[in-house]
Amino acid sequence: MPKKKESGKIPAPVSHTTRVTVRFKEADALGIVWHGNYVTYLEDARQELGVRLGLSYEDFLAKDYFAPLVDLKIQYKAPARYGDKVDVTAAMHWSEVPKVVTSYEIRRAKDGLLLATAETTQVLTTRAGELVLNFPPFFAQVRQRWLNGELAGGKTQASPFA
Repeated sequence: MPKKKESGKIPAPVSHTTRVTVRFKEADALGIVWHGNYVTYLEDARQELGVRLGLSYEDFLAKDYFAPLVDLKIQYKAPARYGDKVDVTAAMHWSEVPKVVTSYEIRRAKDGLLLATAETTQVLTTRAGELVLNFPPFFAQVRQRWLNGELAGGKTQASPFA
């Protein structure tokens, strides 16, 4: 469980919603999205949130760090279908150790039906693959802005990655 900041509260998660249109190649013969394609939707939303916060893959690479995924959990609630527009909300959660924990909701845009929930965990490593035990300076700066209430996700928008 995350530790509390000095005021006694941990910062609220920072979130962003990305809209994805289900493409023909992502659906099976019945028009239902194949389960493995949900991971791509999560990736799109996580990357878009990271871009907004200064924690994108490019930000990590520019500072010689990697953020490999070490855990992924998905719970499927209802199927997405070819042609659906789905809203994927990624919410980054505060952590006292150098890792990125993100939770997700995937909802059908037209009626808000919950299609899936998920959670991912990424750790930080050096380019040599060594586990990072302290927040790098660029990440510490983002955390300080988060504590100060200066971070914001944004309104729903189409995925630039789809």
